[in-house]
Amino acid sequence: RTLITRLAVRTALPARQSLHRSQPASRQYEVLGALVSSLPCPSSAKERLFSLYGDKTPGVLGLKNHGNTCFMNAVLQCLSNTDLLAEYLCLERYKLDLCHRKGDVTERLATLVRALWTFQYTPQLSAEFKVDSISKYGAQFRGNSQHDALEFLLWLLDRLHEDVNSSSTLPSGNNRSKSSGKVRTSVSQNPLCDEFKFVRTIYLDQKALLAPDDAWKCPHCKQLQQGTVQMSLWTLPDILILHLKRFRQVGECRNKLSTLVQFPLTGLDMASRHTLTFLYDLYAMCNHHGGMHGGHYTAYCRNSVDGQWYAYDDSSVEPVPEGEVCTRGAYILFYQRRDAIPSCLSGVPTFYGFHFILK
Repeated sequence: RTLITRLAVRTALPARQSLHRSQPASRQYEVLGALVSSLPCPSSAKERLFSLYGDKTPGVLGLKNHGNTCFMNAVLQCLSNTDLLAEYLCLERYKLDLCHRKGDVTERLATLVRALWTFQYTPQLSAEFKVDSISKYGAQFRGNSQHDALEFLLWLLDRLHEDVNSSSTLPSGNNRSKSSGKVRTSVSQNPLCDEFKFVRTIYLDQKALLAPDDAWKCPHCKQLQQGTVQMSLWTLPDILILHLKRFRQVGECRNKLSTLVQFPLTGLDMASRHTLTFLYDLYAMCNHHGGMHGGHYTAYCRNSVDGQWYAYDDSSVEPVPEGEVCTRGAYILFYQRRDAIPSCLSGVPTFYGFHFILK
């Protein structure tokens, strides 16, 4: 199973709904960071980091805006701070999955991500990525027009998937798919009727009552019954990407939704009530500022070397307090399952001796 199949995008609840299913967001990372930094860390690792980068923190570097490319920059920063993907690209493990095929987009992305983590980034690298990869293979992103960050993210993940997964082992028979998870669609009254499908993108909403015209016909009594429709995740990925619905159709117009959505920074429990816990921690977020006809994209990312949050606004990068991460501009949320990386069990940041940049 390649890494790309471990990424999943989920379209979440409408903006007026809360994603908070578990305990409130806490200062867990600050506490864990203090504990880890107080432990005897291999001096060689600290010395190597200092000798390589001085006082700079690897991965904390901005991207030049090449003419309305803020949507692209925000997504790239979120992906660069996805440890599983960054390690896969920086250590060139993707080449084992390319199997002598040309993976232009993957190669260019790997070069760009590696440059961000090693302070070798130059504006020319992101310009070449835009021209030689994005514009070449994604005609919809050519030119200098503003685009939707989610559309770009989905396109980019699809391109990576096509590059590295074409020869991967996928489920056989009717279940064969490029997706990374399953969804269960349930139409219920009593008894329960289930349909299982492989999916790539899932739209999760509230339980919806069926209208009288769409009433559910009970197979036992043959009578129409008032039923409910609900979607739920059947399997969970290592990386869970949630998209908040920020646009609403009103007649022929589309309005921006700026409702503040409360979501946990740590401990998002995606398990059902009667199963083992599946805890997820937020590590990156893409924000949209503005309205339907114009705006700007930024990113908040938690660096896995020092455990601190940073605000990425194209070329500008500034530290941001954890308490200011949840905003009305939150658009795409990136969560990582706690046991996805062995060195990150219990949500402990990777820090010096464990980080892939020292491998």
